[in-house]
Amino acid sequence: LYTADLNSDGFINIQDVVELIPIILGGNLSKGLPIESSIINLHGDKLTIDSDGSLAGLQLEVIGDFIIDYQTIPIGWDIRNDESKILLYSFNANPLITPILFEYIGNLEIVSALVVDWYGNGVNAKTKIIPETFQLKSAYPNPFNPITTINYAIPYDAYVVIKAFDVRGKEVAELVNGQIEEGYHEVVWDASKLSSGMYFVRMTSGDFKAVQKVVFVK
Repeated sequence: LYTADLNSDGFINIQDVVELIPIILGGNLSKGLPIESSIINLHGDKLTIDSDGSLAGLQLEVIGDFIIDYQTIPIGWDIRNDESKILLYSFNANPLITPILFEYIGNLEIVSALVVDWYGNGVNAKTKIIPETFQLKSAYPNPFNPITTINYAIPYDAYVVIKAFDVRGKEVAELVNGQIEEGYHEVVWDASKLSSGMYFVRMTSGDFKAVQKVVFVK
């Protein structure tokens, strides 16, 4: 068992697979840039990666009922998976030509992600779930006193404005106004300086617009 632990870290994982490739090929590989940070994105039915260096391998610990039905990794890469693990690794140091690694059918949840470069460095990647559409979710709590949290989602980096208005249409609070990164977000509204009553929260971004009713009760 321990003969497979090539880097002697006490674990047998994707780092050991990557350590083996230069041994087989004689070490004449272009290592590229080392990796310091990576983000694994689940975007609808696609899994993508953002990384600041050259990827040699990736190990995902996963749960869910899914099938990988299309892969976009280049020649010289391989992908293997079972119900709890997905491995991707390169045999020849060919760079990834697209951030999309594969598409899948079903439900896939990432428990942990280990990214490895050709220097043997292993980086625990962050994971992000990216929504498919713009969403303004229901404020919670509602009715509220005096604080409520508003969750919203954007499928790509976009300029987002979220404001609150009274029943006469007068703006009473600006909650978000700026460029927001793709993903799920929340903003907290403290209405303690306002009077009790009904208010409307409006979210706009490009052509998207959504409005919801909230009630402040002192």
